[in-house]
Amino acid sequence: MKPANIYTQKPINDRMGAIGLGTIGGMLAERGLRHNRIEPARLFVYDHHEENIQKLTDRYPEVNVCRNEAEVLGNADRLIVSIKPPGIPNLLTNLRHMYTGREERLPELYVTTSHYDDEQLAALWPKPCVSFLPTIAGVIDRGVVLAHHPAEMDNERVRLFELFMRPQCHELRWVEWSDFPAPNNLTGCAPAFVAYMVQAMADATQLSRPNMRSDELVDLAKEALISTCLLLDHRGVSPLELVSSVGSPGGITYTALSALEETFPDTFGELVRRSVKRHHQADAEAALAVEQALAGAAPAKDLPKNVTPEDVAPRV
Repeated sequence: MKPANIYTQKPINDRMGAIGLGTIGGMLAERGLRHNRIEPARLFVYDHHEENIQKLTDRYPEVNVCRNEAEVLGNADRLIVSIKPPGIPNLLTNLRHMYTGREERLPELYVTTSHYDDEQLAALWPKPCVSFLPTIAGVIDRGVVLAHHPAEMDNERVRLFELFMRPQCHELRWVEWSDFPAPNNLTGCAPAFVAYMVQAMADATQLSRPNMRSDELVDLAKEALISTCLLLDHRGVSPLELVSSVGSPGGITYTALSALEETFPDTFGELVRRSVKRHHQADAEAALAVEQALAGAAPAKDLPKNVTPEDVAPRV
């Protein structure tokens, strides 16, 4: 059954294109439709994996399924690219060269990666691009989305992106490009870290109570984390203030808490260091991908595989 729209504001009037409908790209398309940010008949999609397309069209059969990336481009006023970051430069250069001499007709671009800075994206695409990092918590309209746009992007373009994204998250936060790596541990990466903590809490408890089922203990750990976060919001206190209200020095809670005080700051510090280091390595890999794509950019006559010049023309 087709889900009901749950966001009352009128949809964005532009035609939207989506290349890549995996975990993140599929979520963005589905939530955009569900929140009435896009009309199904004005969404044009392509993915190499048929099953990703099927998930979307089973719920929204009016969505336009394109034969390839070029057909998406020819029909989009705004284009979301959500593929593996190393493949982005080659895709964009191939698509851009179809419009040599007609660059003003290229769509606005939103890319779900933080590995390309403003200068690199400008070399790949002639219009200002938004880089953003959705979180899988977007499937329940939660999480914080980090996003960046170049200084020359005008307010109307920024507003249109915000209209699309804000219903899909708890908060949309604009950041400087250099600020992506560390906070991403608390946004995009966080569901993995928190889920690991839930399982670790349950596993540690089961060592002392092996007669209790793992799924029961996981439920207890989940409720502990959820209720604690809600309590922090409800009371409006800092985490350390809540700590002091739960136990007292010498008590059970404080005695057990000392284990976290001895190990957790260093553990999480190492987690952030490793994450940021890998992020910078990926930035370097991305820079190389840009150089290679620009050096080997195909002339306009050399279209990507399975693409014909007719694919570039918009549908009537």
